[in-house]
Amino acid sequence: MVEVKSLLEGEYINVEYVRNSPTKKVTILTEGEMRETDYGNKLVLSVEIDGKTKKWTLNKSTMENLKGPWGTDSKNWVGMNVAVMVSKMQGKEMVIGAPAFLPEAEAEAERQNARK
Repeated sequence: MVEVKSLLEGEYINVEYVRNSPTKKVTILTEGEMRETDYGNKLVLSVEIDGKTKKWTLNKSTMENLKGPWGTDSKNWVGMNVAVMVSKMQGKEMVIGAPAFLPEAEAEAERQNARK
């Protein structure tokens, strides 16, 4: 038998992946790279989540959350832990990240784990 679950997950974290994550925490592995999308240029980082390496396309809300304590140079974010959560913004669910040491980020991650 061949287990195909990991093949179905894809290489990017998304709403469903975060919703099912037992830890809801990522560690940033790289400073990332800019990628052009239909929605403009986006920063894509490599992260570790639940023991797996994935890519994460950051939205503006997450970048705002990370720049506060760590600055605007993503090199400074490498090795940092980020709490991730699913949030609804403008009628759409999306993954939002905040430094894991912020109490509100920790509390939201705990609430999401309790809903599972």
